[in-house]
Amino acid sequence: MLRLTLAGLALAVTTPAFAQDISVSQLGINNDLESYQYWGISGGIRAYSIATTACNVGTVDVEWFDHIKKAPIIGTNLFRMRSDGQFEQLGYSFVKYSSCALDEGGNGCVGSCQPDFDCDWLTPDCSDTYWATLNDGKFGGAKWEIDPVSGQWPAGSPTGPTGNATIRGRLQVKDSELQDSGALYFAEGQYLSEHDHYAGNARNNYGWRPIVFDNPTDIDNIGTTQMGDPAIYGWQANANDVMVDDVPVVDEGGNGVHGWLFVGSRAIDLGGGLWRYQYAVQNGNSGRGVGSFSVPFSACAGVNAFNLEFHKPDYHSGSPYSNAAWTQNATGSEATWSTDDHATDPNASAIHWGTLYSFAFTCDVAPGTAKATLGLFTPGTPSSVTADVIAPGGAFTNYCAVNPNSTGNPALIAGGGSPDVLANDLYFDITQLPVNVFGYMLMAQSTAFVPNFGGSMGNLCLGSPQVRFSGDVLTSGGTGTMSFAVDNTSLPQGAVFQAGDTWYFQLWYRDQHFIPATSNTTAGVQVTFCD
Repeated sequence: MLRLTLAGLALAVTTPAFAQDISVSQLGINNDLESYQYWGISGGIRAYSIATTACNVGTVDVEWFDHIKKAPIIGTNLFRMRSDGQFEQLGYSFVKYSSCALDEGGNGCVGSCQPDFDCDWLTPDCSDTYWATLNDGKFGGAKWEIDPVSGQWPAGSPTGPTGNATIRGRLQVKDSELQDSGALYFAEGQYLSEHDHYAGNARNNYGWRPIVFDNPTDIDNIGTTQMGDPAIYGWQANANDVMVDDVPVVDEGGNGVHGWLFVGSRAIDLGGGLWRYQYAVQNGNSGRGVGSFSVPFSACAGVNAFNLEFHKPDYHSGSPYSNAAWTQNATGSEATWSTDDHATDPNASAIHWGTLYSFAFTCDVAPGTAKATLGLFTPGTPSSVTADVIAPGGAFTNYCAVNPNSTGNPALIAGGGSPDVLANDLYFDITQLPVNVFGYMLMAQSTAFVPNFGGSMGNLCLGSPQVRFSGDVLTSGGTGTMSFAVDNTSLPQGAVFQAGDTWYFQLWYRDQHFIPATSNTTAGVQVTFCD
């Protein structure tokens, strides 16, 4: 049986229709006063602003028409990785409306800039910098008025910030959250550009960089700006057990124009049979937002979850959005967090664009992998999306080395559904395949490792005897993805799943794009069944 999923579409929709493309090549400049600006403190809240540099990494000029509201919008954010490993957003600023691209060379922008000296366009391989004082959110515009998936400016004059003159609109951080001596801190810049977004290239409009607080009034650069990724990747870069999944809200802004969510997860062994599970959900540019987050537990694990945690940055300076904490609950089958639904409160405390919320719990079951569900806040289709996460017991454990195919990448396989035999909802999603290739699933009750078996480019990860789903031939089509749902009631070769059985699964696929044509495989996936 074939099962088409949103996750299976992800690779197909990242190919740009055009080549307008900007990214953030630099945060901070030279550790001088124009890199990071401290403005003061009021009511235990400190205020900052951050210098940003945009780079045109595409091959087409990008519009910078501020006079007709087609120049990019700039947001800045601050994050920390706590000393206990949890990743959190501490604050955000009102946005800067950019104007007049300077077409500079360098500033982290790779390539030879050939400036055209026209303020209305940013030329390929050229950069444009806004100093910290120019990115001052006190004179910025409201984020809630912007369509983040399209990058469009609001009609009329943007709404400015309100509140205490020292901190309003600026990147606001609670002083108490700067007191963790073991924490690591990260700055992030994000550009929204209508010209870039409608070309299908909003995914890489970020840059992040590690920073250090010499004291709460003085920020210095450490490391370098990491171009093209949101700050949640700073968590992964500093904790190699963190898994991050990019989740598109496909065609949210029209054909090929997607909202992007990013979900990070990890499990920390506390000893004594206990594990601390940590999650972060970052909304890059989805206008629909996220109103709930659910982590499933293995149906076989008997999970007892406790010490649930929730963290969010505060909306401020006149934002209509609620700052209420989410409701949190854990049962034997899942941990869930949620805010009021859109019908109850359209300004509820959802994960709106440019923000990251954090979640955690402790339990007595070791980790595997599973699919978390993100409920989209604003009504529409789909009502939710899923993300691959580390979870208690999980249902699926990948094993065995995997080799690149003709795309230059290894094909990835992820299990979904449940290992519950009676539920009969087990499936596998496969991505990073060559386009228009055929394949089918294999399974066995033991493992092996046979490199380049039968002249294949892949590794056989299954022992004998093998069961072949050769009656269910799959194709990767134009998306380079496959999805396969297993019908427990009609398995080939007389196979039967029983509670307590462990089976191992793998996709074998043809790759005619190699010369000469050959075959390849994914990694293996281990599944232990229950009822």
